[in-house]
Amino acid sequence: NSVSTQVFSGLSVKELLLRYRQKLLVLFKLILLERRVLVHMNPASQLGNTLLTLASLYPSLIECGLSRCGAVFKSRYNFRNLSDSDFVSIERDTDALPSTAASPTTPTPPPPPSTPASKESQPHGRLQDALGGAATGLISSVRAGIARVSSAGIPGAAAATAEHPAAEPQQQQQPRSPSPPPPRSPFDIDDCGFPLALFAESAIFLPYVSLQQIGLLEDANVRACLLGANNVLFRQPQTRRRIDALLGADAADFAIYDRGLARLLRLTGPDEAFIQRLLDKATSAGAATADNADGELTLEDEDLFAGSEWEGSDDWLRAQFRAYLTALLLTADSSSGAAGAEPAASNSSLDESGGGGGGGGSGSSSEEGDFNASYVRALRATFHYRAWLAGPRHGLAGASRRHPCHGQSALGVRLNQFLTGTDQGRKVSSAVQSTGRALEDTGKVVGGAIYNAGSAMSGFLSGLSSKAASRLSGSQSQQQLQQQQQQQPPQHQEIPRESSINSG
Repeated sequence: NSVSTQVFSGLSVKELLLRYRQKLLVLFKLILLERRVLVHMNPASQLGNTLLTLASLYPSLIECGLSRCGAVFKSRYNFRNLSDSDFVSIERDTDALPSTAASPTTPTPPPPPSTPASKESQPHGRLQDALGGAATGLISSVRAGIARVSSAGIPGAAAATAEHPAAEPQQQQQPRSPSPPPPRSPFDIDDCGFPLALFAESAIFLPYVSLQQIGLLEDANVRACLLGANNVLFRQPQTRRRIDALLGADAADFAIYDRGLARLLRLTGPDEAFIQRLLDKATSAGAATADNADGELTLEDEDLFAGSEWEGSDDWLRAQFRAYLTALLLTADSSSGAAGAEPAASNSSLDESGGGGGGGGSGSSSEEGDFNASYVRALRATFHYRAWLAGPRHGLAGASRRHPCHGQSALGVRLNQFLTGTDQGRKVSSAVQSTGRALEDTGKVVGGAIYNAGSAMSGFLSGLSSKAASRLSGSQSQQQLQQQQQQQPPQHQEIPRESSINSG
């Protein structure tokens, strides 16, 4: 920690994050694609500090990954690092330039004299000396014509062909070149494959370039570059056509000139949640530092704040970018499962909401989608990624290949930050809580009244229903009695005979 503190002294990642905000993650991913990026701002001290702070986000890059940051092969310029110095010397590469005249100090050696034996052994030696390089093609065409004549059956042609055999095609004489080996990192890498070979093999990193070096932007041998300049001529339209992105002093002064590249660098939901979480931690840590700076802290207070100083600090922010880069490389590695990388929970503190834990299959669509699948495919074609694949990576056996904010979105993070990190949000949250308690109390009172009214209404309805049922049953009994009476036959009474005679 003491060594890293000395290396990163004066390089504030927190200040860089608060200045560029979400654009810092876009710039971080842009540099990984090995493009031409120009940073323009004033003064020169702020320019150099910004570029070095940006380079400190990549693990071990400043410590041991910039020894070849100015090496350009077959270029008009030759950059060589001075020993025991942080400056870079610029010298003209005379070997790469076409020489128009011989140097007066170094005379050209004369050609070796030809022996008479060699002239006699070669029939066309004198002709080749006279015609120079054009004699080779002429003699080859003559021999090919003799071969065609001999195939046609003309006498005397076979002897001429035997005396001067036709030259074989050049492709058959030269052996087929083998496939190039995979690139290797020129640096001393650790067991995780860091530092990445971002600035090596004609990919240059110069925190400050003068106007005389503007030709670097036109050099076709420069694969990628991250250059800093403060001359206004670097912002001219003709200069902008030679670069892919231009970064100014703030987030508003950041432009990507390639539309396809802009689509690749579009942040996903987990990306926005990741950078928003970093902004929240950095802002809260800065507010706590400002509050604690007013008064003197005792030993107990210092012990109390010892654990909370880590989150939101510069080293903590670098650790989060390291976790992000590790997950990105493992996601891009289609053979990470065979390399022995077992899924495990991430050590990053950003995995509190389900971001930790690796998936079963490497390079799945969901994992690539968290980083933008098109961006992951473009990353696989870079030099530093192929060099990282060829190097040792056994230190990443327990690392997670998932996005640190897998399954999250910036909307939920921003809403949570608004409700907990602003005065208006706290007022809204307290109002919602008080309103909830009032509704709960009112619900209890209103609920009791509604229950009593409901019970009374149910009793009244039950009484009405019982009365109606009794009346209905009485009417049904009367109807049944009448029906029974109607069904019985009428009974005729017999009159005594005596009474009938008397009446007569």
